[in-house]
Amino acid sequence: MNFYTFENKKMPWGDYGNTLFAGFAYPDENDEIIYIERAGPFVPAIYKKWNMILVSESTRQKLEKSDLKGIQFINTIFKKIVDIDWQNWNLEADKPKIYPAGGEPENYISTRKHNAEIAEKMEAIWCLKLDKETLIGRKQKNVSGRDELFIIENSWTGNDIFISKSAGHIYLTEKAKKWLEENLPELANFREFNSKIATQQEIDFALDYIKPKPSKDDLLHI
Repeated sequence: MNFYTFENKKMPWGDYGNTLFAGFAYPDENDEIIYIERAGPFVPAIYKKWNMILVSESTRQKLEKSDLKGIQFINTIFKKIVDIDWQNWNLEADKPKIYPAGGEPENYISTRKHNAEIAEKMEAIWCLKLDKETLIGRKQKNVSGRDELFIIENSWTGNDIFISKSAGHIYLTEKAKKWLEENLPELANFREFNSKIATQQEIDFALDYIKPKPSKDDLLHI
C-alpha cells in the first residue's frame, strides 16, 4: 500500500513564516478541546501543528461530504488571536515586512494582546480527531531517519488520516492524498512513507519500543 506523511505548505521566511501560518495549538487536560493561538484574520484551509491537523469551517464541511474513512472533529477555542494581516505582505520578499518584538518567531503571538474583534471575524477552526492505534515498525532500536521506519500494515485501522501509537507524523492513505490534491490544491505537501505487512517479531519489537520504561523510583521498589 502507499502511505504518505502530511506536511504544511512551504512558507517564506523560515520559522517566521511558519509561525504566522500555523501559530500554536494545544489540547486541554482531557483532550476534548483544542486551544488556538495564532495570527488573524487569515485562517488556513488546512494545516498541521504538532500531531494535529486543523481545518477551517469550510474545509470541515467538505471533509464531512467526502468518502474518507474515520473523519471526526474536536472543537477548538480561540484562546489568543493577534492582529497580523501578513497575507498582505510581499510573500516573495526575502524578509517579513515586520519582525516580532525581541526577534523570536513565537513573539509574533506571545508579545501581542488578544484581539477579540479580529477573532469574531475569523472562520471557525476544527481539529481532526485522529486515531492512534497503528503501529510504526523500525529496522533497529536506534534509527537515523524515516527511511528506517515503516507503517505496520496489519495494525492499520483502515482510516484514511491517522497518527500512530508512537506519534511523530500524520499519515495519509493514497485516497486521502488524492482528495486533498483535488479539493485543496497546493495547500499541503506530502512525503511517501514506507509500509509493509510485519512479522509477529516485528510487531512485538514495535510494541516493546513504545512500552513505558520504568522510572528510577520504580526500580528502587522492585
